[in-house]
Amino acid sequence: MKINIIKSFVLAAALCLPSAALAQMPPLSEGSVFSVEDSNGEIFYEVVDEANFTCQVWNDSQDLNRYQGDIVVPSTVKYWDYEYTVTGVGEGGFRDCQNLHSVKLPSTVTSLGLAAFARCPKLVSVEFSSVTAIPDYAFSECPNLTDVSMPEILTSIGEGAFEDCTSLTGIAIPDGVKELRKKTFYGCTLLADVTLSSSLTSIGETAFYDCKSLTGITIPNSVVSIGQWAFSGCMSLAEATLSSHSPR
Repeated sequence: MKINIIKSFVLAAALCLPSAALAQMPPLSEGSVFSVEDSNGEIFYEVVDEANFTCQVWNDSQDLNRYQGDIVVPSTVKYWDYEYTVTGVGEGGFRDCQNLHSVKLPSTVTSLGLAAFARCPKLVSVEFSSVTAIPDYAFSECPNLTDVSMPEILTSIGEGAFEDCTSLTGIAIPDGVKELRKKTFYGCTLLADVTLSSSLTSIGETAFYDCKSLTGITIPNSVVSIGQWAFSGCMSLAEATLSSHSPR
């Protein structure tokens, strides 16, 4: 295993220390970035909480081939004698990775950053079990994405989260999700099978815009608001089951 320090306030101090003192290297400060090489290749991490030794996957999006193939993110990583728990994927953590195929996140990961997996043209699947919120544009413009786990603890799906995921064919929204925001599934042209959350209260503007393969959908009683053009361009939509309390 190889460890590299990329961005750290302690690096300058370390260069001035005698070799015997390196064993007493302090933990990295919040915002510091380091990388670890293992069977996944080299993964970069940013320290989130210095006191609690947590970090998140990091990427500056300058290297479009930084993460490739099938990535299994570990639950913990070591920097010198310190063990950090991986608790998240930072903003754009895997964004623009041109040859990324799949990502499996550990149960320690509870948060995803804005556009965490956006614009990954070869990404097929992402697995996560402890994330409660999918942020804005998390998987947007991933044309080969077909499989995304939706854990039951999920409570939020952001704007444009799956925009232009043109290979996505089916999705089941967990019952904890109460709102589908603007452009959630915009342009998902192969999306044909959708199960909405039983507690859903609103479907945002253009949420299912241009979902050409969608043939039918059942809207639960809890829905009180449907935004403009929510189902515009759904040329195959032949049946929408509305309860007596749902808006028309």
